[in-house]
Amino acid sequence: MPRHHVDGLFRAESGQVRIGDTVAVFAQGPIGLCATARARLMGATTVIGVESVPERMAIARRMGADHIVEFTKGDAVGEVLAV
Repeated sequence: MPRHHVDGLFRAESGQVRIGDTVAVFAQGPIGLCATARARLMGATTVIGVESVPERMAIARRMGADHIVEFTKGDAVGEVLAV
């Protein structure tokens, strides 16, 4: 398995995601997408992807993100906290 896939899986596990958690994953590149998918698989009930590239935003939704925050449009942290 490529290193970035392993790293993304590790990130979700090292964050100790539990069933019912809300998780925000900043940047939906290869590592972020793996972390998004893994957070969903580990039981997070709300997964928020933070990204600005439309193609990555679409993939993040397919990988398990419930909400997408486009960080170039304003206060990304405030938007994540509002979800």
